This record gives sequence, C-alpha cells and structure tokens, in this order.
Amino acid sequence: MEEFQGAINSFQKDWLQLQEKHSSLVMSLYKLKEEETSCVRSVKHCRNYMKLLKHEIASLQKNATGDEITILEKAKIDILKKEYVLRDIEDVLPRTPGLYLRVVLGALNISFANKEDKFRYKNDYERFKIIISGICAFLAFLLYFYVQNRIVDTIFHFLLVWYYCTLTIRERILIANGSRIKGWWNISHFMSTAYSGIMLIWPRSRSYDEFRDQFMLFCLYLSK
Repeated sequence: MEEFQGAINSFQKDWLQLQEKHSSLVMSLYKLKEEETSCVRSVKHCRNYMKLLKHEIASLQKNATGDEITILEKAKIDILKKEYVLRDIEDVLPRTPGLYLRVVLGALNISFANKEDKFRYKNDYERFKIIISGICAFLAFLLYFYVQNRIVDTIFHFLLVWYYCTLTIRERILIANGSRIKGWWNISHFMSTAYSGIMLIWPRSRSYDEFRDQFMLFCLYLSK
C-alpha cells in the first residue's frame, strides 16, 4: 500500500508539472498570436508605404538632375532590397488561402512556421506523386492489356479523380508558401481532375468502349 501511495504522489507531481507546462504553452501561443497579428499589420503598412515612395521616386525622377538622380536611385535600390526582406518575413506569417483553398479547406492558416516544415511538405508531395502515379501506371497497363471490366474501370477512374484533386490542393498550399510551381502545371491537374470525372460518370456504352483504350494509353503516358 505504501508503494501504491508513493506512486500516486509521484504521479500527482507529474500531473502538476503537465498542467504548468500546458498553461505556459497556452500563454506562449496567445502571445505568439498577438505578435503575428502585429507583424502582419506592420508588413501591410510598410508595403503600402514603399508603394507610395516608389510612386514618389518615379515622379521626382522625371525632373531630377545631377546629385538628385543619384539619391533617387539609391532610394529605389534600398526599397527593392526591403521588398525582398518583406517576402522573407511574410514566409513565416499566417497566410489567407486563395479562393480554391477557402472553398475546399475553409478559412485555414496554410503557412508553414519555418523552411524545414515547407521542405518536408514538398518532399511528401513529391513522394505522393511518385507512389500514386506508379500505381496508376500499373493499373492502366493492367486494364489496357488484360482486364476489360467496367467495375474495375470505375475504381481506376475514382482513383484518378482523388489523385489529381489531392495534387491541386497540395500544389496550391505550396504555391501559397512561395513554391515556384508553375501555374500551367497546376491548371493541367485541374483539367486532369475534370476529364477523370467525366470518365467516372460515363456510362458503359459503345462510345465508352471505343474511347477506353485510348484513355488507358494516355494515362500510361502521363505516368511515365
């Protein structure tokens, strides 16, 4: 019984420590939120101010002479440098998702806290593409050469819809966090989602059967 009482007392100490850590964490998160909000306001203010300064510089350069031109050029270069710094600052601040992500995910903060998180997410995105595209290539090969079954076709088309829809979401998150994914690449996946959806709801018919094999070959080509 004494050992049990000792275990209870030890657990009680651990429990109190947990509560203290939780309270400290909540306070830190609250303070972080306040700092983020303040920083976002400052970034907007500085960006608007720099726009005004650039407009003023452009206006003054029209009639500037001698040393004035040098001063204005230095100011212009300084503003450009500060714009690059602002981009780095914005990388760690909360971001408002675009229309597509707001519809799919809601008003969710999609920014990564640091570059390591962004790098991990990008690696996970690439790994996801490799694995699922490999599965799609295998299924397309199987369906083209060996299997002629509408139910299996439907499963394959559903996989494609899910795959491309997931890609568009992940790519939009990466683009919002500064990734250099090209717009046309993301749009192509929107189109792939659409044509996969058409294949999914296309009823079994002569027209479907005539187009099916071409579509499977097309999927094999995309998965290479």
